[in-house]
Amino acid sequence: MLSRYVKENRHWYMGVCLLAILIGMLVSMPHILHSLDERYEGVAIHLNSDEHLYLARTQEVLTLGANRLGNAIGGGDLLPALQTGLIEQFYGTLFRSFVSRASSILIFADFIIPVFLFLVIVAIARFSDLSRKRSLLVAVIFSSVELYNLGRPIHQKSSFLLVLLSMLLLILGSEKSYFWSILAGILLGILFSIYFWSWTAAWCFYALLLLWFLILKDWKKCKRLLVAGLTGVFVASFELIRMVNVSSLPEYKDVYFRSGIANSRIPESWIWSVIFLILALGSLWHLWKKPKQKPYIPIIIISAFILLNQHAIHGVRFLFASHYLFSLVFSSVLALVFFWKKKSLLSIFAFLSALIFIMGIAYDNRSLISQWRVDSGDFFEQHLASTIPHLHLLERGMVLSDPDTSAFIASNTKHDVSSAVYKQHGGRTHEEITERFCLTQFPINPNNRTYKDRKLIVYGAAYDALDEGIERNSAREQELKLVDETCANIDESPNQFFNNYKINYVLHNKKRNPEWNINRISIPLLIIEETDDWVLYKVPFDSTQAKQNEGL
Repeated sequence: MLSRYVKENRHWYMGVCLLAILIGMLVSMPHILHSLDERYEGVAIHLNSDEHLYLARTQEVLTLGANRLGNAIGGGDLLPALQTGLIEQFYGTLFRSFVSRASSILIFADFIIPVFLFLVIVAIARFSDLSRKRSLLVAVIFSSVELYNLGRPIHQKSSFLLVLLSMLLLILGSEKSYFWSILAGILLGILFSIYFWSWTAAWCFYALLLLWFLILKDWKKCKRLLVAGLTGVFVASFELIRMVNVSSLPEYKDVYFRSGIANSRIPESWIWSVIFLILALGSLWHLWKKPKQKPYIPIIIISAFILLNQHAIHGVRFLFASHYLFSLVFSSVLALVFFWKKKSLLSIFAFLSALIFIMGIAYDNRSLISQWRVDSGDFFEQHLASTIPHLHLLERGMVLSDPDTSAFIASNTKHDVSSAVYKQHGGRTHEEITERFCLTQFPINPNNRTYKDRKLIVYGAAYDALDEGIERNSAREQELKLVDETCANIDESPNQFFNNYKINYVLHNKKRNPEWNINRISIPLLIIEETDDWVLYKVPFDSTQAKQNEGL
């Protein structure tokens, strides 16, 4: 019977699959265009934000295994991961046998994940009783609007795919059987090991769905959802215990400060909150007037409003507008298609609100054009491709370089780096992060250092949680004072800090940092390899020499 249905509708399924593949190809096209250029030497072009963080995590698992995830940036003694990073663990473990560089995995994911996202979106829309054309329209609009963000960042792509899968399984569980409910529960629990914004999005949808069926007294569906919830709590319990243990670490206070969590009940965006309030009211009106229709789309829309404004309830704000972006866009696209041609005044307002939001997001994502444009500046780091074979031959160790080059090393090699961008996400104190950063500044003459112009030094996302004005200025002054004093200490006793952080190699990226003065490093460095663009040194240094040198 199923085979007959598929055969009769094969043209529809083939069309959906071909469109999904087309979306995957479009997401992959910027990399393809750059890789075909003669200036491309093998270093993956940086196309989106946060790439270096996810690449470094995946590379660490790829090289050394999942237990080293917390040491992705900084190396050193084993640290517990602040985030389980299950997606990075999965990628690294799955491809470990036949891939050596994390960038290769994420380039593959650029194609395959958007394909699955497209298919799951169509499935959710169809099981929510949208017509074929409207279901396809939802997937096409979402993929087109978010084409810029469908690239490298894991939290905006792979994790959202898991959120949508959990929603689809919950829908199937409530409509079909306990089998789907159990699968939904397992995925709900696993999401606790992904990201905060992932599990909250899925569990909010689950809670509202259960509440609605309780109101309707549909006990059959309530029982199935309860099975999903209990399964999810059991699976999540292991991660919850790990979270409690991590929060008891002495470094956690500093980590919490750097994360950008704020105590506030004020909306992050009044305009967005008003838009999603209108969408939520339109959805509530539809549920009230037509309770016998499938409730899934209205509940997805209402959950988006709650996610965006949840801090109005619990008083803690945590980058909701930016990190729930996929959920917000998906809900607004559903609302646009769902309320289209509905004639009530509230439905018209909801339709127009969704249209305004989608147009605004599409305008914000105009940077997509720059992804497709092949500029000479895109190839600025290609000279670093020639460092990889030499670094590969060396015994694994700690490499000192500038923060940007260090991010490349952490993302493409087996080596650790003393410091890099996104180091603030590690389980380390402010003082340690500052010392590691100042090591990258040591080869620069103090009068020529420009770190005060850098937005990210030590405190990371902490400024997102602080009020503009006096509070932010005070934190910045405190941060710069800490950096100034620490860098001055390292200038006086560099050998001690080289030894403390077990620096084995120094990579001078001459093209990026011509102002580096290697002679400031009093340790006799041995040149391993040198080109016009970079020099790789070995540090013939141990703790005994450190004590002798410091005594001179």
